[in-house]
Amino acid sequence: MVKVPYILAVDDDKNFLEVISDKLKSTGFLVGTVNSADEAIKSIKEKRPDLVLLDVQMPQKSGIEVVKEIQNDPKMQNLKIVFLTNFGDIGPYVSDINKHFAQQIGATDYIKKTSDFDRIIDKINELLHA
Repeated sequence: MVKVPYILAVDDDKNFLEVISDKLKSTGFLVGTVNSADEAIKSIKEKRPDLVLLDVQMPQKSGIEVVKEIQNDPKMQNLKIVFLTNFGDIGPYVSDINKHFAQQIGATDYIKKTSDFDRIIDKINELLHA
């Protein structure tokens, strides 16, 4: 039996969470959503998702702070975390810088928030099967 990947989406924008959750579910993923950094840390530790989509800018605690806190738990060292950002891709050069930045912090990659949810799904599939 094939294990269905569990994706945790973390964003303070509830509308975005609803849309991305529906899209992920329609693609066949199991999905959990939370809208704060503290809820994210608790859910990550309890449910151990296969991949976390994590908003960079959130009130109280940023996605960067979440990654740093998770990294302190040895059980979470192989967790795939993908930053969600509103910061734009001007071209391949900026995209490479953003990816490098995400990886330096401890995330696997980053995805620009977009209305092209198929692109987000493609990136998730690529990372889950890497």
